[in-house]
Amino acid sequence: MNEETPDRALQATERSDSSRRRARYRRLFEDCWAPVRTVVEEQLLTALIETLGPLAKSLDEADSKRVKAVLARDRAFVQAYLEALHPELIASIGSFVEAGGSEGGGARALSLIGHEDSEFDAAIDQCAARLRNSVDTEFAAVKLRLINLLHDVDLRDSDLPFRIALFVRAIAGALRHIAIAEPDVVPLMRLVSSGLSRVVGQAYKQIEKRLADSGASDAVPVWHSTVVGTHGAARGRAATGTSGAERTGNEIVSLGDAQSSSMLLSLLERLQPGAFATAGTAPAAGTAGTGPMAGAASATPGGAALTRADRVAFLESRAPGSGWSFDPALISAINDALRMTASAASAAAAAAGRPAAGVDAAHTAELRKGLIDTASRKIDKLTIELVGLLFDRIQRDRHIPDAIKEQLARLQFPLLKVALGDPELFADPRQPARRLLDRIASTSIGWSVDGEDNRRYFEQVRGAVDSVTDSPADASKAFEQSFEQFDRFLDEERTRDDDPVTRARRALAEAENREILAIKATMQVRSAFDGVQLESYLRDFLLDVWVRVLVEASTRDKTEPALVRRYLDTIPELVWSVQPKINPGDRKRMIETIPNVLAVLREGLTRMQWPSERIQQFFGRLMNSHASAVKALELAHGSPPQITPSTVRIKLDGFRIPTDTSDVALDQIKVSDDVVRHALAVGAPGVTHLSAPTEQDPLPAAMDPQQALNAIAGFSRGLWFDLRANTGQMERVVLRWISPKKALYLFTNAGGDRAHSLSPDTLVAYLQAGWLVAVESAPLFERAVDAVMFDLKHGAQPGTDASS
Repeated sequence: MNEETPDRALQATERSDSSRRRARYRRLFEDCWAPVRTVVEEQLLTALIETLGPLAKSLDEADSKRVKAVLARDRAFVQAYLEALHPELIASIGSFVEAGGSEGGGARALSLIGHEDSEFDAAIDQCAARLRNSVDTEFAAVKLRLINLLHDVDLRDSDLPFRIALFVRAIAGALRHIAIAEPDVVPLMRLVSSGLSRVVGQAYKQIEKRLADSGASDAVPVWHSTVVGTHGAARGRAATGTSGAERTGNEIVSLGDAQSSSMLLSLLERLQPGAFATAGTAPAAGTAGTGPMAGAASATPGGAALTRADRVAFLESRAPGSGWSFDPALISAINDALRMTASAASAAAAAAGRPAAGVDAAHTAELRKGLIDTASRKIDKLTIELVGLLFDRIQRDRHIPDAIKEQLARLQFPLLKVALGDPELFADPRQPARRLLDRIASTSIGWSVDGEDNRRYFEQVRGAVDSVTDSPADASKAFEQSFEQFDRFLDEERTRDDDPVTRARRALAEAENREILAIKATMQVRSAFDGVQLESYLRDFLLDVWVRVLVEASTRDKTEPALVRRYLDTIPELVWSVQPKINPGDRKRMIETIPNVLAVLREGLTRMQWPSERIQQFFGRLMNSHASAVKALELAHGSPPQITPSTVRIKLDGFRIPTDTSDVALDQIKVSDDVVRHALAVGAPGVTHLSAPTEQDPLPAAMDPQQALNAIAGFSRGLWFDLRANTGQMERVVLRWISPKKALYLFTNAGGDRAHSLSPDTLVAYLQAGWLVAVESAPLFERAVDAVMFDLKHGAQPGTDASS
């Protein structure tokens, strides 16, 4: 009894948290009805006619009569369907919210249709199962966002407030409403539901959009263990996978075979970095992934990282089979398979009259089976199966465009060669093969077939894959060279001089460079009035504002070569003018000097477009300082040191606008929002420079400050994010450019016609608010491994609901 107490306490706490979260989002769930209703109103009538119209002519007379009865009242059916679906959805949401605090989980909601016949329920379940398969991608996307929104990885399909069965039950309600005879309801429900996949799929897309706009992430939950024990075996899943019976890929291993699944799971778990900590050796230091949010993860505690030899020794002693080295016969067979794949793809492409593209999945599966027959060691057979499962998961990844998936599929056999000889593939995210897959995947999320930039990107992806598949060198070396080539393309992206992104980059780079020059100029100017008494506002003005006027003037050296010197000479006069004037001669000279000083100051501030209200504020304070200087109030406190313009001028004689910016540390550079907006207004008026969001409740994807800083450290060009811009809506954007000193970041939408710039401070604020969220929660390879582990875990445990 005592042993179960901690589990029960933890489960009670989790139920309480889940209940509060569900209640908090009830209004959000109910608001999803509006876009669902719009989809039904716009598409159900067409779907009904397309599904039942051909049947009205092809069925026998009795069946045809039933179908025609529905078609004759098609518009009434659509209205009745809406009237039946809405209360079904509201009741389901209510049941879902109330079930959050119950120990039994989400009980099945009672239908408002009021039909309790078991045969009817069985028909509902059968229709819902078929419909679920046809909208798998859309349904899984909604489920994943709900899991993240509610922080509940144990959600089952039958628990969700937007269950598939709701759409099927509403069909029965609508049929009854238009007076269809009761014996005909179930047969007609089966027919209508068979044509509902497009409508339901679009409905789920709209629901997902609402959830995404509310901040619900589509990040795949990371695999983790819990203290709940066997009762919590399904917790912390890596992905919302499907059961073995529902899988549609070309897997070699049957996930229903518990022995095969168990062996594969055992191998995969042993290949993970954490496995080595259980082998009696020092645990490997956790290596964060290479994705955009990799830095946000906490490192695994432990000692120094193990060497490759350590890993190999461990695997040789514990992995199924014997040894971890190349089997020459198997490598030769893989090379043959690679050549056959390339040949088949080229032949198919030639027949279609287009360049070589992807590979045939069925042909690849057959080749993989042949490799298993060739392999003599169990560990090699399992590795072949494991790589096949990984690529099946990659083909099902929802973020990668299909054309890019075709190219990645060509890397299966080269990656298999790496997997057979290098256990680091599964342990180290910096392994070259992983880096290439991850980099292509992360930069392709928003890719489309349209546009010159997209065509150029696709050619580089295909070239990177060609470099690997055609290389006679060691597979790991080929991946490494290809990654370097592809990454170089991303860093040296070529655009036209008149391209908006190019103009934005140029303007932002100029703003950053001027900030660096201002930092170095400040160091020289500060030394000129060391020991001089200056009010803080004036000292700040000279060091923060006037040095930027000097930098601005230096850009006009060719047309106005004396401009910098004229602005520099104003500093001694300005500093002297605010010093106490003890004798009448100084006061007279001050009166003669001030008009020229003020004129030069106004001219310089106008050139750099300093805001007029700030100019007026500064001159108002300066006027007060001049008045105080004339009154010589300081005499009451003793004589101040005598300062003359020449004293300051001598110190400035060696002043030069710097040219070398390499010695300025990154943490010194903070370009003000005003400076950036001024630069963009001149050079790239279409770019919006965003400021930190106003204080408000953070969205669910929010980070703490350290997580945000770690995440930014992992940012690289080409990564895709969801950004909440000034419109208040989440917008998918790509990180197009990072300034040389990482003081400014430029994001654009997929079309490149909208652009946003952010400073590091603003980035941190956006990440803390959940206003900037990486599309990828983890790199592709890591996502695929986590998903395969999930599938194997539940395929190896009969009775576990693997579809949850």
